[in-house]
Amino acid sequence: MAWTAPRTWATGETITAALLNTHVRDNELSLRGMHDKAVYVLLDATDVTIANSTVEPGTVVPWQAAWWNIGGMWSSAANPSRITPGEVGYYSAAGIVVLADNTSGTRAGALWRDGTTNAKSIFKVAGLDAGMLNQTIPWHWELFVSATTQYWELYLRQNTGAALDLRSRTIPGLTQMTFRLLGST
Repeated sequence: MAWTAPRTWATGETITAALLNTHVRDNELSLRGMHDKAVYVLLDATDVTIANSTVEPGTVVPWQAAWWNIGGMWSSAANPSRITPGEVGYYSAAGIVVLADNTSGTRAGALWRDGTTNAKSIFKVAGLDAGMLNQTIPWHWELFVSATTQYWELYLRQNTGAALDLRSRTIPGLTQMTFRLLGST
């Protein structure tokens, strides 16, 4: 809902429901709406195998559940890998990637816009030291969504020489992502 410049009220003016709705209710909803676009998705049940490849984009993360989904940015039925904000504005995207242990190669992650554009490479790290249980990689990025139809996906790639599991519910954590509206334009 769009913001309307507040009205300057005059003494003796007749206040109608339409005026109150436009200048009070709708503006309150506009302010509230700035903070009611957020999603927290995760791998909830099963690990996802990331193929051995250095070619972009890599393997897309198919999110399995949402702890909260305010504003309906994610759907488990239709395209579970996609976050579709549906509103132009500035967003914060952050997450944790938990990969199985492997001492060789590198791992890389990127946010892709509309399945065709590498909008931001968010991390590139080397393999683990021997004896480590899992590799936990935190990341954060602020971005601008310029169209209501844009969608965003997390892609991962790795070159350990074999397939590598992206972990769901494991110790010390689970693979997850939040996507939150910071402010609309």
